[in-house]
Amino acid sequence: MLARCATCGIVSSWPSFLRSPVSRTLGQPWSPSQRLPRTRSLWPPHSFAVMTMSSASTSTSAQPGAKTPQINSLLVLYPLEPRDLVQRLRANIPNVHFYPQRSAVDYDSSAAPAPVPSIEVLANIDAILCFGLYTDLYNGNFLEMTPNLKLIHTVGSGTTQITDSPLYNSVPKDHPLILANTAGIHATTIGEHALMITLMLSHKILKVDRIIRKEKRWVGPNELGGRGPDAQLFFTELRGKTFAILGYGHIAREVARLASTFGANIIVATRSGAQAPIKGFHLPNTGDPTGSIPSEWYTTTSRASLHSLLNRADIVLNLLPSSADTRGIIGRTEFEQMKDDAVYLNLGRGDTNDQDALAEALKASLEAEDEPTGKTGSLRIAGASIDVSNPEPLPDGHVFLGGLDNMILTPHSCWMSKLNFVRAVDVFLTNVSLV
Repeated sequence: MLARCATCGIVSSWPSFLRSPVSRTLGQPWSPSQRLPRTRSLWPPHSFAVMTMSSASTSTSAQPGAKTPQINSLLVLYPLEPRDLVQRLRANIPNVHFYPQRSAVDYDSSAAPAPVPSIEVLANIDAILCFGLYTDLYNGNFLEMTPNLKLIHTVGSGTTQITDSPLYNSVPKDHPLILANTAGIHATTIGEHALMITLMLSHKILKVDRIIRKEKRWVGPNELGGRGPDAQLFFTELRGKTFAILGYGHIAREVARLASTFGANIIVATRSGAQAPIKGFHLPNTGDPTGSIPSEWYTTTSRASLHSLLNRADIVLNLLPSSADTRGIIGRTEFEQMKDDAVYLNLGRGDTNDQDALAEALKASLEAEDEPTGKTGSLRIAGASIDVSNPEPLPDGHVFLGGLDNMILTPHSCWMSKLNFVRAVDVFLTNVSLV
């Protein structure tokens, strides 16, 4: 079911951490630290704004793909997979130009530069489908080169990769440009990843696998410290554990649904600290549409409230976006508020936690001579996994890249399901029919 705004119909959403429509006074930098909207109304959509579903009051099951005269020429800058999605776009839009650019997660400096569209192509495009807009694609007169541009649609759930760009901040106040995102399409992909990593850490799968591969032989439980009164191999189950989630958007709600089926108790922290329904695009039969799964709600705006949540948690999942309010929100003090046997996951943004403090907490666990007891107050946690870092990529020799056997590291890849591209095109084609 696709929810859309009753006024302009744009299908999109932001995580529940940012509950207000996102707009800004054009020509001025946008600061997430200022609660939105600011001085300019989001509606009608004749402003350069992130279109959200915060004002949505109706929903529709309209099928994407209807041809529309408003969008006749599309520039695709993202390497869509499977490639037949490009053919699907061409079946619905008269002119589709495919120029896949290297994205922010492509770190191969030896790769040949991606081809860029010609001046003639840019002069006729009505819409851009991309992840971000990169400096090798445009220059200061990009808007003059794209006089017909109506829509920039990102395949990402967030938009800072666009709103932080020189292009966004150079847009005149009266430019009739719409920016839309695809928040909600990644719920199942990242939800599965979160549960997989949680179980791997809780069941010590990585530790056992590494020992066996290092020894290159069958290593029995007794050799791993798994038998006797001082056993160290015993793992923990999710059942009965308290699973804390920071942020409660689409992904968080799917994690809550999955973890609760294992018998975990879900507690969450959001900006408002209050139960709220999901907004925007929602995959059927996923998540927690009404916000009824969590047993307790906390607020991220109060350190006391946040610390109370961290004190209770056996697993802490950070899904917060990057903003002035969230950068560094999980620091040394917050890691000290966690139990010494807690597991910490960051699948949100790398700058929301103190990486040095996290490394110290993990080292303390590896070097400890005593078993964890679930106490708080020390800079020590049992394990962690991060899919995001600051910076990305991490520099060679970084402590996270080796030496921490209680950490699972993935290179900002937990979203990489081909179905996400299919869903992104679904949302895009629906929005195209509404522009």
